[in-house]
Amino acid sequence: MWCVIALYGAEDVFDAGALLEGTGIHSFVVGKPTHCLQMPRPVFLQVIQNHPSLAAFYNQKISQRLATLREIDDRQELATFTIARIQDVYIHPPVFVTAEASIHEAALAMKTHKINSVLVQYGDEVGIVTATDLREAAIIQRRSVDEAIGPLATYDLIGMEPGDFLFNALLRMTHHNVNRLVIRDSKTIHGILEQIDLLSYLSNHSHLIALQIDRARSQEDLKWASHDLVNVIRDLHNKGIKIRYIMQLVSELNKKLLRKLFALIAPPELLENACLLVLGSEGREEQVLKTDQDNALILRDGFSYPDLERITHEFTESLIDFGYPRCPGNIMVSNPYWSKSVAAFKDELFQWIVHPTHDSFLQFAIFFDATAVAGDENLLRHVKDHMYRLLGDHRSFYSQFAKSTVAFETPLGFFTNFVVEKKPRRAGHQERRHFPHRSRCPQFGLGIPAAADPYRGPHHGLKPAQPVQALLRR
Repeated sequence: MWCVIALYGAEDVFDAGALLEGTGIHSFVVGKPTHCLQMPRPVFLQVIQNHPSLAAFYNQKISQRLATLREIDDRQELATFTIARIQDVYIHPPVFVTAEASIHEAALAMKTHKINSVLVQYGDEVGIVTATDLREAAIIQRRSVDEAIGPLATYDLIGMEPGDFLFNALLRMTHHNVNRLVIRDSKTIHGILEQIDLLSYLSNHSHLIALQIDRARSQEDLKWASHDLVNVIRDLHNKGIKIRYIMQLVSELNKKLLRKLFALIAPPELLENACLLVLGSEGREEQVLKTDQDNALILRDGFSYPDLERITHEFTESLIDFGYPRCPGNIMVSNPYWSKSVAAFKDELFQWIVHPTHDSFLQFAIFFDATAVAGDENLLRHVKDHMYRLLGDHRSFYSQFAKSTVAFETPLGFFTNFVVEKKPRRAGHQERRHFPHRSRCPQFGLGIPAAADPYRGPHHGLKPAQPVQALLRR
């Protein structure tokens, strides 16, 4: 019985153990025409004889090799930390209150801006008050919350410049036993460096992205958080986190970022009467790195906003600035075709399903994965309920849609390891396909029970299982 224990791709080196021991115990099967380069055993033995470290590496067990590679990654991360500068990490924007402001007002400022400290302006001096100071004054010392905040502030600020090394910031925090530093250049205060952000950078470079998004007060703050997503993906992958969990985390962070960006750009009236959607791979939560934009906007019937075009264009351009490329097919909120009312989307669904065309199959497939990100989710629910009813009433759509999907070549990925051979069909015989090289084709259930009505799910208003999740469960 054959069992696949490893998959190799371009530029991979395999079966070095056979060269060392003189015999191989594994069989290697190609899934498509492949060009391989074979190293003669005498040459390989001569190389490892001249380089003992190479011989030691190939003699290690797999677990030892992985540990060695991990040590290299750790050293690289530590080296990165030692040369990183304060301006490379997240610095909380400064929030000022006057010395005459009350303790209650200072606490409200912290809550509003989602921070743990505020800067106190007392004439030409600047001090700092932390959440710990407020707790000490109001609870331990039982002071009135109407007292001025000025006397509670510490005016002997410990600060550093943005261009200084991050390692020096950690040393200064440790030396002075403080949890934050004021980052200033001459007389200009750039913000506050929190110890938790510094330690987060040292541990995994995640920078507490979710917290940054929640605290963002401007598009520039969001842009900073979006740039850290790549670091999070890299760190999670280095720690051995499975891809499907990374996809889920990245998807949630992307949704949170889009939701915050839309809230910064759109007025409350639009937020209450619209629903922002992500489509395609984003809607299926299959996104890892930043891909081109796929989004849409549903408006409540009867609602119109005169400045909608400016808002949708600003949303698209902001995402481009964040590193999300423009969709080649123009499937974005800035395209009026993907920003319209509930009734208009229902009309489109009717055309896609009842009178399908080559282009409408693609549009339907993209919209089918739509997921609400911001605004009123009920608007999307109304549109999708209408879609399921149409699918139940027009079952011929399934066969036409399936015929369109099989017109594409097998996508890149796991299935490319199977080479499908077709034999000419003879009269009275069905076309037979087989997989050479003793490969076996796995069986998958994508939300359709065996020997069941293939239209059962949509006909009864049930959402089909997500394909990726179904594959991963097997």
